Amino acid sequence: MDGEIDKEERKGPPPPPVETRFKPGESGNPGGRRRSLTKLIREKTRDGKTIVDFMVKVMEGDLKGARVSDRVAAAKFLAEHAFGKPEQHVDLSGEVTAKVELVEAIRQARTRLGRAVADASGGGGGEDPHES
Repeated sequence: MDGEIDKEERKGPPPPPVETRFKPGESGNPGGRRRSLTKLIREKTRDGKTIVDFMVKVMEGDLKGARVSDRVAAAKFLAEHAFGKPEQHVDLSGEVTAKVELVEAIRQARTRLGRAVADASGGGGGEDPHES
């Protein structure tokens, strides 16, 4: 079958016709993403200064119709872009304790299971086969 997948085994849409497929070494987007949009935005906003000026006006309430939620959002935008997003600290001490207790419970259950299996088979012993 020359490496082709049987029609019954194939999932999804069929491949495009051979004559329209990309040739080896040929890109589907040879020019890449256009850079002109980024350049245009930088030029029109004076490298972002216009955006910052607008957000400051919103934050300070100088823009007619700006609600409190708009002012807070503008302040958050400015703070995050000036100082970065604040780090989020998570207290994991309770989770660590719970995980240690879970591991201990599993170890004890394995020991009891090992003893039960040994007693049922008449072997005695009762050691946990998983412990080293």
